[in-house]
Amino acid sequence: MISITPARHEKILMQTPENIMFTIAGRLTHPGDSLNFENTTEILALPIQAPWGSFVNAIQKAAQLKPKTVIPIHDWHWKDEARIQLYKAAADYLKKKEIKFKAAEKGETIEV
Repeated sequence: MISITPARHEKILMQTPENIMFTIAGRLTHPGDSLNFENTTEILALPIQAPWGSFVNAIQKAAQLKPKTVIPIHDWHWKDEARIQLYKAAADYLKKKEIKFKAAEKGETIEV
């Protein structure tokens, strides 16, 4: 079952597109291009970087909402060295909050 909720897209320098947040099987929340939401399920697909946001704001949002697991999304433009370093920082920080950070390399499958 998929639940769909309208959610405000974060501000960008052009016309703001429509944004939709959805929940799959009551377990995974995907907020689209937004950190403007107040609830999550146990698994959060977190937009970790975007032209409208920051890595720090994203990680703080996850810590605030306390999902069991965070899967990073929107990191396609990071160089490998930066991505690896930032993933480690996120995992270390969220572990202290008892939140798992599950990142996947291209083509890798993860279980949650």
